Amino acid sequence: MRKLKSVRCAAAVTLLIILTVSIAVFCIAAGGGTSGKTSRSDGKLTLDVSHISEGYLRAQAKASKKRMKLRVSKDENMVTYDLNSDGEYETIPLQYGNGSYVCTLYQNTSGSKYSQEGRIRLKVEMEDENAPFLCPNQYVNYDPEDAELLAAAASACGDAASALEKYDAICAFMRADFVYDYVRALSLPAGTLPEIDECLQTHMGTCQDLAALMVSLLRIEGVPAKLLIGYADANYHAWVSATVDGHEEQFDPTAEVHGLPKPASYTVERYY
Repeated sequence: MRKLKSVRCAAAVTLLIILTVSIAVFCIAAGGGTSGKTSRSDGKLTLDVSHISEGYLRAQAKASKKRMKLRVSKDENMVTYDLNSDGEYETIPLQYGNGSYVCTLYQNTSGSKYSQEGRIRLKVEMEDENAPFLCPNQYVNYDPEDAELLAAAASACGDAASALEKYDAICAFMRADFVYDYVRALSLPAGTLPEIDECLQTHMGTCQDLAALMVSLLRIEGVPAKLLIGYADANYHAWVSATVDGHEEQFDPTAEVHGLPKPASYTVERYY
């Protein structure tokens, strides 16, 4: 910027006002300001990072007719999400704990090819390492204030007070009240997200529907839980892990309702 040698007083005051307003606008856009909302953007990808301490962020790409993907990585860990094309925010968990994350936006160019469109680095510091597993996200997408879901959790748990009692009660609820939906499993297109509300209403669902519903019920009751996706023996599958009194407990709703024989081994590919 060239240094102005001589300006009239009125012009100087005007320039000062312009600079002050510009700085204020920049601070609000960058997450300063007084609104309490914090965001980061590179022009293509926007991240609402105001909930990082609670274990999640919200990602948004500009509305587009092309398919968009968001890759979230930390160290050797990486998971890729489909983003909607409507320019709406998606809730993304920070399941890999505290540290430095990289969020990369990709846009479909043709067929299965994508080009990198945006990239933002974040430093994540959460108050509780279990925070990502106590709230909704894109894969475990439920409303914590939904009356039907709250009623189901309360009915399942009854007088259960401890984390172990709640976990056991919700396991029993899934065993007794749900069945595996073979028809839906055969007809779903690849990339379909779990249907928690429909699963609760019909008391049937695919492996990921049953697992996501159970995770939702556990989280509502304050029990940290993960939706696990990977392999049960040779079958691509979804099941549940819960943190109970410091220990990881795994439960497979699909196997428990006889949707498949109980697997001999499980291999986790990713979790939410």
